[in-house]
Amino acid sequence: MVSHYKSIGIPIFILALLAGFSRIWAGLHYPFDVVGSLMVTVVVSYTIVKLSRLFDSLLNYPPLTFGHCASQN
Repeated sequence: MVSHYKSIGIPIFILALLAGFSRIWAGLHYPFDVVGSLMVTVVVSYTIVKLSRLFDSLLNYPPLTFGHCASQN
């Protein structure tokens, strides 16, 4: 499932870095605030991906397919 999102992951990551830099530049946050939030985001995202893979395999759900309607016969 994660491989489907790699094409949008890099642009979103760049936008997040620009937003964090702009908060520092504007004087609204200290650099460690932005770095800390980046670290929390990475840990939470990694945990969610691992847990979703675990639960999908435990519940024997078929892998998600993107670009196809699930209600097609």
